[in-house]
Parts: sequence; C-alpha cells; structure tokens
Amino acid sequence: MSAATVTHEAPAIGRRIGPDDAAATLVVYGTYECLHCRRAWPALRALAEAGRARVEWRHFAPPGAFPNASTAAAAVEAAGAQGAFWAMHEALLTAPAPLWPEALPTHAAALGLDVATFERDLRAADVRARLEAQAASARADAVRGTPTVLLVREGADPVRLDARDPDALDAALANALAH
Repeated sequence: MSAATVTHEAPAIGRRIGPDDAAATLVVYGTYECLHCRRAWPALRALAEAGRARVEWRHFAPPGAFPNASTAAAAVEAAGAQGAFWAMHEALLTAPAPLWPEALPTHAAALGLDVATFERDLRAADVRARLEAQAASARADAVRGTPTVLLVREGADPVRLDARDPDALDAALANALAH
C-alpha cells in the first residue's frame, strides 16, 4: 500500500477538505455513479467539516462497473480548473445516475462555469494526468471497489474503513485512532 502511506505533509494526489492539522487523513477512492459512494459522502464531508479528519477524494472507476465514471471524474477535475471542484463533486454525487456525458455541460452551466473552457478542460492533458495518477495510486493501494476508504496517519500503516455503512464511519474512525 505505498500510495496511501504518505505523510500528512506530502502533496495530495486527490483533492482535500478538512483541517491540515487533523489527526488523520481519510483517503477515499470513489466514483460518482456508485450508490455506496453517494451514501457515504455526507458522512465523510461531516467528518471533515467537524475537524475530525482531513478527507482526500481520489477518483476510481472499477473496471466495467460504471461506464460514465471516467468522464464524470474528468468533469469534476475540469470544473476544478475553474475553482469549482467541490461544487461539481457535490452536484454529480446528488444528480440522478447514470451520469450521461452529454449532460455534464449542463451541470457546468448550472454552476456558472465557462462551458467552452469546461469542455476544453475535459480533454486537457493535465486532467488526464491527474486521473492517471489517481488510478496508479488505486492500483498501488490494491483498490478493487468503491468506496474504498483508507485511514492514513503519520507513523502508522493505513487502515481500511468500511464506508458502506455511513453511520458507522465516525465510530470506525474513533476506534482506528485509538489504536
């Protein structure tokens, strides 16, 4: 599990929310069409907003599971180029699935983004490179499905938390930090 064993000071592979001085980082591998990711996200966001953990979202598309996952991930990264990563992230996690690629510019327009720039950025080399870095990280962390949540903290091996039960995430975090 080399990619998730980063220190808190290491540059993020994904996008982070939550306090920089949190006791741990929750590295979340997810995709926007995954029902379990959609259910887990509010609990993960609440942990970050409460200062209990820093949450780092990394895009992961399980092979063959979600046909629009890569395009949706690129859309969120393209929105990020205009400062709207988290707004698009939230929009796609709450939009009806499946996330049809032709509907993504409509989401961008609803967020007030420059749609022509958004569409160009969907295919940009830096977006593809960011997604490939996250895919490589998922391979290194032996991620097989979504959501996969790894609790990462200084001086300790990563701990996998079960995010399929969002109500249990806070207790799992507290338990993992106690050991």
